[in-house]
Amino acid sequence: MNSKLVLPVKDQLHLATNSVPVMTWVSGIDKLCFFFNKSWLEFTGRTLEQECGEGWTKGIHPDDQKKWKEAYSDSFNSCNPFQIKYRLKRHDGEYKWLINNAVPHYDDHGHFAGYIGSCIDINEIAEEENLRDEFINSAGNELKIPVTTIKVYAQLLEDFFARAGEEKHLIFLKKINKQVVKLTRLINNLGEINKIYYFGVELNKTSFDFNILLLEEISRVQSEFPKHNIQLNGYISHNVYGDRERLAQAFNNLLDNAIKFSPDADKIVISIEENSDSFTVSVLDYGIGISNKEKDKIFTRFYKGNENTANTFPGIGLGLYISSQIIKYHGGEIQAENVISGSKLSFKLPYDNRT
Repeated sequence: MNSKLVLPVKDQLHLATNSVPVMTWVSGIDKLCFFFNKSWLEFTGRTLEQECGEGWTKGIHPDDQKKWKEAYSDSFNSCNPFQIKYRLKRHDGEYKWLINNAVPHYDDHGHFAGYIGSCIDINEIAEEENLRDEFINSAGNELKIPVTTIKVYAQLLEDFFARAGEEKHLIFLKKINKQVVKLTRLINNLGEINKIYYFGVELNKTSFDFNILLLEEISRVQSEFPKHNIQLNGYISHNVYGDRERLAQAFNNLLDNAIKFSPDADKIVISIEENSDSFTVSVLDYGIGISNKEKDKIFTRFYKGNENTANTFPGIGLGLYISSQIIKYHGGEIQAENVISGSKLSFKLPYDNRT
């Protein structure tokens, strides 16, 4: 009778991972890597002994080191899957873009034991993305000068006609200024989207009254869109420690989104709920609503909705993505949900996430 050789589970894992073209690695609970498959070692041109522990991190591009370390450390705190892009030095000395997907693995007792990761070479795609991003940055910078000039002269003309009592011409200039403000916001979003995507959100935190922030931004939007009645329900009883300007931007984007997608409605409701260490701000509109498929997509970069929505409500899909990142870097959460008529976007923030 012929007998078959059965390999131990660990050896089976090594055999399987060495047989696939994808670069794979495994780390322990101490955050140190103890296994790299054949594809990885062929890519780097280094031995397993050289790569193990933290040896492999020497190959990460200097500009990507901080981003990798933060994502890696944060994942160990949450035990959640993560994905990150970075450049790794190839055996010929060139850096190539990889996308690294990692999932937690567990021991026989169900205890967290580290991560298993897989890397795919996306250098060609990444180079195309870089060219696109460079174009966006250049276009945004070039547009700032003429738009600023238009804004200055339009404001001067508006002041002139206001003093002269020319109401007819004043109405036209107010419309021009309103569009210039929208265009300025768009250019600013384009200018910072790459920084946020690759390097995160830079925050300048102070302690401030969030109620005043809400009232100021509601007043601004109300003056731009007098058709909508914006109601504020609730009050935040504690000061908030965060970046006031960034949080105003995040709230503005949610409010502008509510206005944009409720053209036939006349009411927006802002509600506040408090917990012991956090608060939630909700923006409720009575517009077209959000489908279940879109709820998790609307906060992704450049997402503009389905074909019908994108054609009816044009945009480039940056506002809600920027808001989600601002809230994330404040230690908060953001979500979208359907209501009976319309949609509700909410963000939850800690009063102070320093601890």
